[in-house]
Amino acid sequence: MLNFGAGGCWPFFDNPTTPNNKCLPLINRSLEMAIHNTAINTVVLTGRAVTEVNAKSFTPKKKLFSSNPITEVNPYVLFQNSMRKTLQRLSETQKNIVFILDIPELEFNPKSCINRPWRRTSEAFKVPCAITRIQAEARRSKHVEMVKQVLKDFPNVELLDPFPAFCDEDYCWAVKDKKMLYRDDNHVNQTGSIYLADYLKNQKKINSSDTKSLPVIQ
Repeated sequence: MLNFGAGGCWPFFDNPTTPNNKCLPLINRSLEMAIHNTAINTVVLTGRAVTEVNAKSFTPKKKLFSSNPITEVNPYVLFQNSMRKTLQRLSETQKNIVFILDIPELEFNPKSCINRPWRRTSEAFKVPCAITRIQAEARRSKHVEMVKQVLKDFPNVELLDPFPAFCDEDYCWAVKDKKMLYRDDNHVNQTGSIYLADYLKNQKKINSSDTKSLPVIQ
């Protein structure tokens, strides 16, 4: 099993991400290896969801994608073009391709859910330790829309969604069975990783012969 990635990078050729200038060569090289290595049967693509989308930037705090003033001024099109190119190249290899949507993003520090006499955070004690599902879905709605538009042209790509693992009809929870699943507002901790892996393992169609070579490019 191989895991390729870097902070702030999306798993697409000609990476349009701006925070990390190592993204483009790193991800291009990783994808080329996944394409040409015949021992690799399955490629999993995943990354942090693009949230609170607006016409100028994919996030208010950090602009994840920049427009190329020469070729394209629409960041949504840049995202979809990079994704489409990547899926096209991978599909030509006849490999199994899995695209995993992001986990629900919290809008609070999960440490605020721990009530102790001396707390390491100044945030008020959080009850419930959850974000409403309506909020969580709204944050990712544009991202999911963009992804699904591209995937219409790639029926061979399996799409997995972790939301049902964390969310019921009303809330997306940071805690399950009294166990904390998050380490911050957008990353799961070790317990959450195991919990999510078990959920995805039961959802995906990858057979046992494929799991011996399952690169994750994120």
